[in-house]
Amino acid sequence: MIGFIGGGFGGVRRRPRPISCSVSSAQRVTETESVVPKIGAPMPEGRRPDWFHVPAPGGDKTRFSELTDSLRDLNLHTVCEEAKCPNIGECWNGGTATIMLLGDTCTRGCKFCAINTASTPPPADESEPFNTAAAIAKWGINYVVLTSVDRDDMPDGGAGHFAQTVKYIKALDSRILVECLVSDFQGRRSSVQALAESGLDVYAHNLETVERLQRFVAKFFFSFFLAFLPDQA
Repeated sequence: MIGFIGGGFGGVRRRPRPISCSVSSAQRVTETESVVPKIGAPMPEGRRPDWFHVPAPGGDKTRFSELTDSLRDLNLHTVCEEAKCPNIGECWNGGTATIMLLGDTCTRGCKFCAINTASTPPPADESEPFNTAAAIAKWGINYVVLTSVDRDDMPDGGAGHFAQTVKYIKALDSRILVECLVSDFQGRRSSVQALAESGLDVYAHNLETVERLQRFVAKFFFSFFLAFLPDQA
């Protein structure tokens, strides 16, 4: 290969040929060179970056074990466990967990989710709202996120269950900020209103994809109906 160095043709000279030697691909990549990842390509050799390593959960007398015992005693579920989140050890040992209400079985089978699904899940635990509030108050945290599986088998989609949980939390400690990350409730305005008026601090809802692809990814498209509710209020 011929390269051009310098200005004008008077400065043209042949670029020196590189000296070939038997080195690995990892050795040829310098710190200043960028590596473009390719699908299906093998992992690069050498040391992985620190952020790539996820600490294993568990261990005696850790925050992880304390949260695990507390959740089991009160028969509570977390999205951390049910969705098989790889960061569970880091979050739980830091005292952070997202409570998942209305059981561990969803009525939908979205392609991106690992949570159990069934058309008729077991009935919701009536003691769950109070047990959840008691656990959160015991942990001594100042911000909590409540989420849930989708419960299309319930008349209100579980909004009343959510609202009751929020009210119990506020009754035990009004200083705790409560965020509710909820389903689309199949577009029921009454369910949205019941939860919005429960005393929560943040009403959150995920849009998993663009509207054009929603029916292929999540099967329902009520999420976009909810997105316009604030403008209609």
